[in-house]
Amino acid sequence: MSADRSLRILGIDPGLRVTGFGVIDKRGATLRYVTSGCIRTPGGELLLGAVGPLQFEIVAHRLKHEYNVDAVYDTPGISTARWLTYPDEKTRREFEKEQAARLARDVDGNPVYLASNSVNLEVTMKYWPAVHFHATREHGQKLAHQ
Repeated sequence: MSADRSLRILGIDPGLRVTGFGVIDKRGATLRYVTSGCIRTPGGELLLGAVGPLQFEIVAHRLKHEYNVDAVYDTPGISTARWLTYPDEKTRREFEKEQAARLARDVDGNPVYLASNSVNLEVTMKYWPAVHFHATREHGQKLAHQ
C-alpha cells in the first residue's frame, strides 16, 4: 500500500446479544479513530450466531465494490470450544491460572475452554482429567461445579 493511499478499517466483535464495532482510517502510518459502538438486541433476542466463510466473502465483496471499503477478516485461531465444570475450587483456580490465555466466558457467564485444534483439546483433557469438558449446554443454562 502506498503512503498516499487511505484505508478505512471496520472491526467487528460479534456476539449473540451485543455486537461491537469500531472504524478507523489509516493513511500511511497514521491511524485515526472514526467511530465505534455496540448493537444490542431488544428483549434478549439473539443475533445470528454462526456465519460461514462464504458470507464473509460476500460482505467483503460488497463493502469493496459498493462502499470502497477494504475488509480484512482475521480468524481467531479457535477450532472448538468446550464448557467447563470443576470438581472443586482448588482445581478451578489451578486450571484457570495455567490455561488463562485459552479461557473465556459465554453469554451466561459459564467458563469456556477455547482449543486451537483437536490435539490441543485432547492433550488438555488428558492432563486435566478432573476437569469436565462439555461439548454442549442448554441455552440460558448456568453450569454448576460437579
